[in-house]
Amino acid sequence: MNIKNWVSLAEGAHNELGWLTTHSRKEAMALLVREALRVGKLSFNQHFFSVSMSSQEAKRRLGDELRNFSVVTEAPKTHFAKSRKTYTGKLGGMQDDVVISFQLALIAIKTFFENSKYSTFSRQSV
Repeated sequence: MNIKNWVSLAEGAHNELGWLTTHSRKEAMALLVREALRVGKLSFNQHFFSVSMSSQEAKRRLGDELRNFSVVTEAPKTHFAKSRKTYTGKLGGMQDDVVISFQLALIAIKTFFENSKYSTFSRQSV
């Protein structure tokens, strides 16, 4: 593919390649998307495409999944337990794969530009 400059983010356990999708990471991703939507910082690139569906269908699916994504709070099961929050778009048989991928992309961009371990790469790409 002749890609010359790329960086693989190492955010997994023991700084391995990949991402841990912990509860706090899921919460951060959901809040990041909500804030970006709130301030109007998201838009589709004019060259947006999908390899598996038309671009209009892909845009519609992302919009649907964003609208269906929820924070579900479950009551504590015992008197001393805490309530449990779940971040999901899979309510009522719906899918959330596209919105999860979208959230991962946003948190990866944020991590790349804010984490000092990537600073030498981000300066080169500007």
